[in-house]
Parts: sequence; structure tokens; C-alpha cells
Amino acid sequence: MGHDRTSSILCSKPVTKYRFSSDHISHEVKMNDKKSAISYFKHLKGKKRNINTVEFNTCVNELMSHRDSGFSEGEIETLIDALINIEYLASVKFQQLLSCCVPRTKVSSKAVLGILHWIFTYFHSKPFGSVTKALDWIIGLVEFRLTDEKTVHAFYQHFFMLLRIDKLAVFACKLIHLLTSPADILRWRVCLVLKAEQMFGKTRHTSALLCLFKSYKPECVPENTVAINLQLAFRSVGKMNSVFEKVQSRLNATHDERTHTENIVWDCAQGLKRTTKRKKLGAIPPIDYVHFGSELYREKKKKLVSEFKTMESLCLHQLNLDMPCNAMSLLQNTAGIHIITFEGRSLQIRLSYNMYHTLYAAFLEQNSDYSYEEKQNLLERIVALEEYMQQGIPVVSRFLAEYMHRWDGDDFRDMIFRLLPWITFMTFSELKDLILDNIRTLFVTSSVEVKSSIIVMLSRFVQNLICVILNRRREELPNLFLDYSDSIECSTTETLQNIIQFISDLCSCGLTLEQGNYILFHESLKFFEMISFLEEKYKLPMWSMMPPAVVYNGLFSTNAVFMSRVCKLLYRYLNVTYVALRKMGLRKKFSQEVHRLDLYITDFINCLQKSKCFEKKEDGYIFEDMPDKHIEDLSLYTTANRALELKNHFALLPYMSCVGSDPVLHYEAFDEEDVMLLIHTFFPDIIQLITCEHL
Repeated sequence: MGHDRTSSILCSKPVTKYRFSSDHISHEVKMNDKKSAISYFKHLKGKKRNINTVEFNTCVNELMSHRDSGFSEGEIETLIDALINIEYLASVKFQQLLSCCVPRTKVSSKAVLGILHWIFTYFHSKPFGSVTKALDWIIGLVEFRLTDEKTVHAFYQHFFMLLRIDKLAVFACKLIHLLTSPADILRWRVCLVLKAEQMFGKTRHTSALLCLFKSYKPECVPENTVAINLQLAFRSVGKMNSVFEKVQSRLNATHDERTHTENIVWDCAQGLKRTTKRKKLGAIPPIDYVHFGSELYREKKKKLVSEFKTMESLCLHQLNLDMPCNAMSLLQNTAGIHIITFEGRSLQIRLSYNMYHTLYAAFLEQNSDYSYEEKQNLLERIVALEEYMQQGIPVVSRFLAEYMHRWDGDDFRDMIFRLLPWITFMTFSELKDLILDNIRTLFVTSSVEVKSSIIVMLSRFVQNLICVILNRRREELPNLFLDYSDSIECSTTETLQNIIQFISDLCSCGLTLEQGNYILFHESLKFFEMISFLEEKYKLPMWSMMPPAVVYNGLFSTNAVFMSRVCKLLYRYLNVTYVALRKMGLRKKFSQEVHRLDLYITDFINCLQKSKCFEKKEDGYIFEDMPDKHIEDLSLYTTANRALELKNHFALLPYMSCVGSDPVLHYEAFDEEDVMLLIHTFFPDIIQLITCEHL
């Protein structure tokens, strides 16, 4: 910690640093300040001299007064660093100062590592009171999850060393009991506990530890090990538990996200309202098991999935899990989704069968027994599964193909739009007939917001095809669900181009219907920006160019930002996409795109820079077929060729007006160079395009 203002003032006084007599403590030290007290201990570190008891106690009392509110991670690190490095610190003072180290939220790994290193360096030489206090402090942090348990678990084997010291054995047993997982239990570790019992006789804490080992691996522990009450076994441990419990309560009260992701909650989707009173399983049933015969005669006892409360413990025993009767019950949470993803083909086949029939019964049967809330929850969990696997599920795609032509476009829209980007298909014609035609109908008849959502959804679909399916095929990576192999056609260049052309047509249609609405224009432009980036990144032999509706909505936009984005993308086509395709030897294949790009750039230069948009209309695209009569009519209101130049363009007028109103730079004296400099300052992409050497 750096010096704060108060400690700096104290250090500047003409007295010896922190050598205060008891007569003027209140005047010199001002120990009613928490930061000053922490700074006091920081300066004691490494000092080879006796400590003034009055000063020390005053600072400790100040810290104790702030213990209920806790200290930050940095403050705890400072106190721990001072604690383990102060010379000649008596055991009582050590314990007093460590009792003050209560976190506001959590203790950093750095502070915990400092104490652990100190323990295993000095547990033979330091007073037992100091060592037991340090162990008790670590126990409280682990028990109430106030630090990263992995940091303490790194010393798991070291705690067995402490079993050979009678006064430290109970603390070591408690820590081992807290940290032990089934994978930690080995025969030689059990032998270490048994040797401790031979040295000091059977004790409650060693019996409790052996009992825990036996519950996990009974074959490693003597049969005569009996259960024992844990409160009695460790009643001498946990002197700071009441303080740490308050910290945990404070964390829970603040609804910190970290406190809610610790444990797996099973059967969390139960209790949803049913539409009928008939007793029938919900869309996502509870975890149920049916076992035939006695467990005594099974070759190997497997663990029930509901036994696991953390992802770490679940992953450790993933190869020894007993699957519930209905695979659909695993959709309840992330842990179940993880099991579905990696358990294997047999479980996934069961899940596919149950999932399709549940979806059919819930959404396609006329007399569904499922409530709207239950259907929504089912779709949410399927979305979570597909996004976790980064792969579509064939039976879900089949359901969507049957459901789309009945869908009203409103119910469950968010979930449907998150399922569609992962849809599986064999051919483009199949995709078009079953899905895309229905999407086009919905697009044309829906509001601007829904149109924009459809463009976003289709953008994700194309992104998945390129980034996931195509890349997975290139890297020869297997699919996680059913070893499902996508058809060759679904990720070919021709199929991608057909899908992108479909989206391009929707963008043109939407911008025409909605008269260039900015929300829809933004999503359309964002789509072509993404495609251009992906074509370059994955070196695709494609050129997905913006349609005229997007390009000229940018040129005629009243928003200079949109114009700048269109200019930037056109310049990228010229200097990135065209160059990359030419290196691939594909220049002739995309000759039409090259010609169209030349027309686009010519129109931008003639309009914005040369002021010849109508004079040389045959050189461009948008004004080529414009009748001369329309140009003459326009000339009655303004100078036609100069209407769209930089100085007069309606998207840039606000910037020109600001300069024109400046008393120093008058608008009349604002020449072409000044205009170019101004636009270059605010929108360099526009200047970059209209000054480039185009094709």
C-alpha cells in the first residue's frame, strides 16, 4: 500500500518515525485512523528492535473497531506481509494482529500463500500458539469460502506432515477433512493417519478423518473405523468462525454472482405451473433412478449425479456416473448439460428420442399438457445445450422445420431466434424450403424491430457456419453430439454464397420497405462488415459485396457515421478483399464484383469530391438511368452537381455550420482544403475512399 495523506503528514513531523511515548500517543499518532494503523504495522516490518506495547495495542484496537466491516484485499495483504516479517513479535501480539485480518469480501491468494509459507517454514521453531492461530485462520477461510480453495489445496500433502505434531494434528485433520476429494484418497495417505494414531493413540479428529476416507473409498480404510460426531471431533477448531460467518452472510446479502455459482442445484425447474391436473411428468422431469436387484451384487457402484454439488467434483467422477432414467432431466443445469455433451452416444440417442417427442407434444399437438412457462423453460434449456456444445441437434432442427410454418412469429420468438443459428441441414434447397422461405414471409410482414432481429439471427447463423462448422471440418475436429457429421454441402462455398445472397436480398427488401430505417441499416451494415472480416480471416474464395441498397443508403444518409462506415467497407473491399482474391488467382472469377466496386467508388468520388455526380452519371451506377428531365427539375432548387459535395452534403452540414458560425473562421473563407481537413479530422474513412486510386 502507498502512503496516504495522513501517514505522509505523520512521517513529515520532526520526531522519530513511530517512536512515540505513551504520554503523547493521542497527539502524535492519531491512531483513530485505520489507514494510519495499517501504515504503522507496515513500517514495523523488518525492524530489529523491541515493539512499544502501548503503540501496538492502540493500533490493534483501531483495527478491531473496523473488523466488522472488514478490510480490502490490499489491506489484508499489507497486514499479513507485516505480520510474518516483524522481528521479535511475541505470540500474543501475533495472534492479536491475525485476529484483525478479516476480509470485506475475500482474501487474495497472495495473502494466503504468505501465511502458508510461514507455517511450513517455522512450525518447528515458532510458538505453537502462533502456528495454531495461523492454521485456524486458514481453516475459517476455506470453510466459509473466503479464498480460492485451490491455493490451499496445493499444500494438501504438506498438512499430513503436521499430523506428527500432537498440538497441530487436530488443525491439520480439519484442513484435510475440508479439502479432501475422492481422488485425494490413497492407501499411503491413510497409512500416515494410522501412524499418527499409533504415536498419540486414537483421537476423535483422526477417527473423523478416517471415517471420511472410508465413505469415499472403503477398500482403503480399516473396517473397524466407526463414525464420529464432527462437532465433537473439531470443537477446539474454528475460534474465528463467528467472524467469518458474518463475512459470508454479507456476501450472500449482496447477491454477489460468485456466491451463486459455487453449488449445483438439481431439480431447479420443478414446480412449474401445469395446464391440467393430470399427473404427468413435466417437460424437464426430475432426477429419478430405477434399479433392479441388490446393490450388493453390482460389479461396481456408480455415483448418482445428484450427489455432486460442484462442477469440479462432478468432472473428477465423470467416468463413474449412474445416468438417470430420463435423459431429459439432465437439462436442468450446466452440470447436466456437461454430462450430456461428454457422456457418449448411448445417452445422446436416448435424449434425442425423448427430446423430439417432448417438443412435438408441447408445441405441435393441439391439446398440449404443458404451460407456456414450461414450454419457454424447455426451449431455454435446449438453447443452453446447443450453445454449450457449439453444435445443432438434428431432432431440434426437425422440430423447427415442422414448427416454422405454424409459428405466428411472436410466441417464444427470442428462443426460436437463438435455436435457428444452430440448425442442421443437408442441402441449401432443403434449408430454403423448410426454414428460409418462412423467415422471408415473417420478415416482410413484421415490424422494424423484428426485421432487425431476423438479420441479427441470420448473421449468427452464417457466423456459426464459418467459424464453427467450416473451421471444425478444416481442423478435423469431431462433433460432440452423436458424432454427427455435417453434410459436405452445408459448408461449401456455394452454399454459403446462397445463404449470404438470401440475407443480402432481405437487407435490400427491408431498407426499401422501411425507407432506410437506421436500426435496420445498422444491422445490415454490421452483417457485411462481419462477412468481410470472416472472408479475410478464413481465406474464403468469396466476395460478399454490399448490395446497392446498403451502399447508397450510406451515400444519401443524413448521418455521417453511416456514410463513414460504408466508405470504410468499400475501401476494405479495394485494398483487402480484392488483393487477397487476386493472390488466390480468382480475379477473373469476380470480375463482376470488381466492376461494381468501381462504379460504387466512382459515384462517391463524383458526388463528394468532384461535384460531377450528374454531369458524369454514365460513369457511375445510381444516376446512370436517371432521366434528364428529373435533373433539370432538381436544378430549379439547387445546383444539382454540387448538392452532394462535402461542403453541402446534408450529413456533413452540422459540422460545416459549426465552423461557419466561428467568428475567426468565417464560412465564406472556408475553401476546399479546409473542408478536406475538417472531414479528415472527424471522418478519415470518407477522405481515404474519395482520394484513393480506385480500379
